[in-house]
Order: sequence, then structure tokens, then C-alpha cells
Amino acid sequence: ITNGVEIIMNKTQSNTKDGAMLFCLTGPVMPLDDGEKVTKEYYHDKITASGNEWTPSYTKSVNYLVTADTTNVTSKLEKAMKNGTKIIDHKQLLALLGQ
Repeated sequence: ITNGVEIIMNKTQSNTKDGAMLFCLTGPVMPLDDGEKVTKEYYHDKITASGNEWTPSYTKSVNYLVTADTTNVTSKLEKAMKNGTKIIDHKQLLALLGQ
């Protein structure tokens, strides 16, 4: 406090480990390139195995929103677009994770 003025810094809270990216998946899940059908848990496992984290709920601290179809506008997708969050598909997710 200086001259009766208190400066309060507003900081986005993140529960991720240092250097970890936070992912959120929305909508239906894309099958793998070979046609194998997988669940969201498949992608959750890939995310955590790479040292990153996922969340079932979209927040401003999400680094990437993963969706198979950007024309299927979910509330998560709307929020991500509004906040400028990077939006990728499942193939891009695997490439980003080095899979």
C-alpha cells in the first residue's frame, strides 16, 4: 500500500504441473487412422502419459480444446473461441503429444 492505494494482481489459477499443458475434450471422439474406435479415456491416458493434464470442464486455464467437429458448437467450444483457446482435433492432439 502506497499513498492509500493497494495494487491487486489478478492471476489465473492453474492446477497443472510446471510446463504441463492442460487439455479439454468436447463432443464425439474421432476413430484412429486405422478405423479403430476409441473412447475419451484413450485420449486422457495419452495426455497423462505424456506428462500433461486434462480436465472434463472448460476453464480459461485450458491450453487446448480438442474436438472432432468445429461445426458442432458445444458450450465448451463457444467458451474456447471467446477466450482465444487453441482448438485442435484428435489427430493434432496425438501429433502434439508426439504419438
